[in-house]
Amino acid sequence: MDYQKSVLSNGIRVVTVPMPSLESLTIDVWVNVGSRHEPKELSGISHFLEHVIMDGGKKYPTSSKVWTAVDSVGGSMNAGTSKLYTNFYVKLHKDHAKLGFDILSDVLLNTRVSPKDVKKERTIILDEITMGNDDPKSVTWKNFGRLIFNGDPLAREVIGTKKIVSEMKRNDLLLYKDKYYVTENMVISSAGCVPHSEIVKLAEKYFGGVKSDPAKANVHPEISTTAPKNRIHLQTKDTEQTNFVLGFPGINSLEDQKRYAQSILRVILGSGASSRLFLNIREKHALAYSVGATTSVYPGAGYFACYAGTDPKNAAKTLRLMLAEINKISSRKLGRITQSEFLKAKNFIKGHTALALESSNAVSEHIGYDELIRGKIEMPEEYLDKIESVTLDEVYQIAQDIFDMQKMVLSVVGPHKSAKEFRSMV
Repeated sequence: MDYQKSVLSNGIRVVTVPMPSLESLTIDVWVNVGSRHEPKELSGISHFLEHVIMDGGKKYPTSSKVWTAVDSVGGSMNAGTSKLYTNFYVKLHKDHAKLGFDILSDVLLNTRVSPKDVKKERTIILDEITMGNDDPKSVTWKNFGRLIFNGDPLAREVIGTKKIVSEMKRNDLLLYKDKYYVTENMVISSAGCVPHSEIVKLAEKYFGGVKSDPAKANVHPEISTTAPKNRIHLQTKDTEQTNFVLGFPGINSLEDQKRYAQSILRVILGSGASSRLFLNIREKHALAYSVGATTSVYPGAGYFACYAGTDPKNAAKTLRLMLAEINKISSRKLGRITQSEFLKAKNFIKGHTALALESSNAVSEHIGYDELIRGKIEMPEEYLDKIESVTLDEVYQIAQDIFDMQKMVLSVVGPHKSAKEFRSMV
């Protein structure tokens, strides 16, 4: 798989991957701004603006006009906001590339930000916050984020808070869009059965008028996380299940070569139905339906986390078993990683990577994210070569580096009146 890159006359970067065997085409527009860049008093504004942008522009002046245009060719369109970026995309048949650019450029460049739309989206977002607060798993991860990223804007929720969203003004959105939606902060990515030259031609036609302002080029702030005073956060909630996430600071740079070893460690410990956590906690002891491990890497910060949902009466036992697996994998003596287990993890990553990049939207997302956040693209072949070169010693070393119990944090949500039973283990 190869990619091509061009730069429009106004500085917007365009990256594409040809996928001639597909009939589909995905077009992404990325903006280098997310919740981590927001001032505390405007927490959630990136997400709020994303909602309002999707309400239409001049040619497609309402959200229903936007959706009708996309539906008329059997396509799909959506947007998303993360801690690092805001993304807008459309996926449709290769013959409708022009329409895709027409719609994306209209909503992004001719955003109306009408008082009516602001009021509507505010109501929708407040309902979205309520929905998240009613979901125990979502609350568990939210509280975990506050612990692991304590002191940094990464600790805040992308969606913001009810109070701030309720008080946000239309002018706040207009000023925020003007501040960040400039060429220096934008990348267009695409994958599918349309030549790079045609994508660039359409990008120039529809996005060539975006203004450039080098002074507004966004940079990721310096990391400012600190260890929380209380490493355990229990939120008592009347639920039939206890959800918990325990985690450690992990690899904190996409340029750190140790992240490949971290990926293999994650797979062995908690990815897939043959991982150690799954086999022990779910299959052997039947304590949880959902159990596993995950990692996340941001510029300057990252984590390695394990999670489970279990009957409240089994919560302490489940946590104890999870900690035992973590301790084992950190030691050659207690939980030796076999050669077959090591090779299986590498093959798992190879297969998962191949399957994940079968669609045009997945490929476009991959190259767009890399270009926006890293300024360079790591293609699957390069990534898998790095995975293949990882040694068993490196996996043991990263496990020892990461699993420092003095840095562990634990988020629990369930019908527990005290965190005493959990605190005794950590």
